[in-house]
Amino acid sequence: MKRIVVVIVLTLLAVGAMAAADRLDAEKARLESNRQAVITFYTMSVNDHDPEGAVKKYVGAEYRQHNPFVRDGKEAFIAFFKDRFQRVPKARMEIKRVAAEGDFVVVHVHHLDPAGGKGRATMDWFRLDPDGKIVEHWDVGQMVPQDNEVKNQNTMF
Repeated sequence: MKRIVVVIVLTLLAVGAMAAADRLDAEKARLESNRQAVITFYTMSVNDHDPEGAVKKYVGAEYRQHNPFVRDGKEAFIAFFKDRFQRVPKARMEIKRVAAEGDFVVVHVHHLDPAGGKGRATMDWFRLDPDGKIVEHWDVGQMVPQDNEVKNQNTMF
């Protein structure tokens, strides 16, 4: 009888461990899917100059913007970038780092200056809904300093 109990307990533990591993694998897959969605959304919006296509494919029903210089909503996002591309037709960026946790994806970005300057560094936070669609955005940024302004040898990227 003791053996049967031990076998049942060990079987239940094994099944529980397998279920936990499956949940962990599913979470890793979800995070990677969210990560790739943000990378592609950002690349389409900025480098491909296709904010409409990016919004159509990667943004949820609602889009909340926390940047105080950009209006809320999908149409406002598209209008912001269309205006930017008229002013800076060769606008480009390089994503340097990406991290995903929970419903959030963070990208560390170097916005290149087509006029030859150092550009801008930004950190953009995106929140994705359960369907993997972008629904919210925060960002902070600063100009990359000129070489004579730098106080240490650490790069911003």
